[in-house]
Amino acid sequence: MSPRPGEKTTSGWPAVDRPGRCFAVLAALLLFTFASRSEPATAGSTVGFLIVAPDRGFLGNQEIRAVFDDFAQRYAPAALAFVGRDDNGMGSEYSDYLSRALADLEHGGATDIVAIPLFVSSSDPVLQKVVTHLPAYGRTGTLRWAEPMVESHLIRQILLDRAMAASRDPEQERLLLVRFGATDETGENAMRRDLERYLAYIARYLSFRETRAVLYYDRSAPDAEKKNKAADQVIVEAAAKKGRTLVILATIGPKFDQTMALTRWFGDKLRDWDVAYVAEDLLPHPNVLLWLQKTANAFLPVSPAEIGVVIMPHGATQPWNDAVERAIAPLHSRYRIEMAYRMGDPTVIQQAVQRLER
Repeated sequence: MSPRPGEKTTSGWPAVDRPGRCFAVLAALLLFTFASRSEPATAGSTVGFLIVAPDRGFLGNQEIRAVFDDFAQRYAPAALAFVGRDDNGMGSEYSDYLSRALADLEHGGATDIVAIPLFVSSSDPVLQKVVTHLPAYGRTGTLRWAEPMVESHLIRQILLDRAMAASRDPEQERLLLVRFGATDETGENAMRRDLERYLAYIARYLSFRETRAVLYYDRSAPDAEKKNKAADQVIVEAAAKKGRTLVILATIGPKFDQTMALTRWFGDKLRDWDVAYVAEDLLPHPNVLLWLQKTANAFLPVSPAEIGVVIMPHGATQPWNDAVERAIAPLHSRYRIEMAYRMGDPTVIQQAVQRLER
């Protein structure tokens, strides 16, 4: 299920609904907003969202459509296009999906199209093909790309949640983060850097004895067999060491059905090795919808009525709090404000955000 506005996701962050947006103020009288690298659309334009997603097969695509349908209810016009390794631009196997999606957006009145890649990172070779070829498709208006999933703490949190759930004693365990799809050494190095960013995020909260990034090549890539045997060896050597070895996937893999799925295939490979395997892709997870919403919000124009402000003073006795209230009283005519006293208490902040969302 997707999170309702005000609900906490597994990461503990509230759901982001359209149009409401909330910002925290980290000092009594200091107001600030987070400056996204995305530029909101200009007044008078209509933003349409093109969700570009990997073709995962029947069951995997159902999971993607479920997330997209929830997203599209709040962010119309929106369109979904599946792409795969055989995409080579106009006239190739997947070009009809992209052409129809772009036509649907234009028919829906979109003058400013934002493509959101439902891919782990920009180093994915399938996504790189789409980025290269998409400008050749006929369309009106502008086309911009949003950042991929790796850039968001919401996606990193999925992996942290799974590591926390699987771990018993991190200081005595090794964590292997696994990804698939490299086609050459340049892509392999880029994907490895992405995995290391995930591992660095996890290390802020869990102190594992050892962490490793493990990369598997696409089966059609040159030297794939040799490269994948080397990746297998990394897991075998880790499993042979003292203590538990956790294996977690940082990927959105094929899923034709429950048995013909990357998670199942990889689990069969690991069966004879002494590892604790978390047999889950990044999707499905409620943070994926939340990430889509947050990404889309960065490209939408914001009016003052859509902004809520949480002011977070230290807080003390009632006379002190009354003095703070008098100081910020003139701001009430300009902003919707909620107070969250007491030094960053997450429950107090959550309640203030929920009041603004309602």
